[in-house]
Amino acid sequence: MLKDGKSRRWVERFADQWLQTALLGNVAVDRNYYPKFKDSIKELMHRETYEAVNDVFRNGSSALNFLKADHVFVNQTLASYYMLKGVRGEEFQKVAVDEKSHRGGLLTQGTFLIGNSDGMNSHAILRGVWLADVILHDPPPDPPANVPPLDENIPGFEKMTLNQKLFAHRNNEACRSCHRKIDPWGIPFENFDASGLWRTKALVVSKATEQPKGNESTPKKASKPVFEKSYLEIENQSILPDGSEVDGIEKLKEYLINHRKRDFAKGLVERILAYALSRDLDFHDEELVNELVDHFDASGYSVPELIEEIVSSEKFSKRK
Repeated sequence: MLKDGKSRRWVERFADQWLQTALLGNVAVDRNYYPKFKDSIKELMHRETYEAVNDVFRNGSSALNFLKADHVFVNQTLASYYMLKGVRGEEFQKVAVDEKSHRGGLLTQGTFLIGNSDGMNSHAILRGVWLADVILHDPPPDPPANVPPLDENIPGFEKMTLNQKLFAHRNNEACRSCHRKIDPWGIPFENFDASGLWRTKALVVSKATEQPKGNESTPKKASKPVFEKSYLEIENQSILPDGSEVDGIEKLKEYLINHRKRDFAKGLVERILAYALSRDLDFHDEELVNELVDHFDASGYSVPELIEEIVSSEKFSKRK
């Protein structure tokens, strides 16, 4: 069934729902920050995500490739944007990469790096929420209704990165408990900017006021805002909620593989099962979910085998 070309449409529809790919289209990348960015690259990033999901769902590659992979799916244009060499042709292809490329797996795809930014700055909180919710299936609680605004009176506020402003904001007692569960997941992404590219320093654009021009004999021109650019060191070291320390995106990938793959597997199993049964799951489904997760693990995280198990289950045959 999955080998049939018609299944590709189902897989991509599921990918959109599961991975929240619509976020990519909702973010406008700011050309003042990223003058070389072209909106046409977004379509290629979306295609990259589709190819990666199809490789797991239809070709039988391990689902752990979603967390950490030694390959990417790109064509020449997207490879050039990601600064990957040696890719020729506009057809998408599976290309081997190493850790020096800073690519491989869902976490480093432009779809989610841009989609979880504000178009100007990286956004550790948005990226942290996405990882906790989508990848670990453990969504953080909604923020309280009385969240205070960012405090612009903080010394040096204008020359802070967005994340520095947000982290200062989390020191508010009303915000601290939630942010402890969110921010640590997003900080390791900091080497990626809002256009999805790798960086070693964070660009900060702050407003400055140009001095009025003129003298006593001529009217002074009104002041106009000008912008100053500065670059700050990247802070990508994080202490995760369980106390584990990670330093950057590759260490985060390793942590997920070594310590959270069952949480990831259970989340994916529950989403596919709910999709198959056309309903939300409840505690009556817990036994079946655990059995499916065990089989998923034993199969080397094969989604085709998982789907076969689901289709063979009594609950699927008796679904209404």
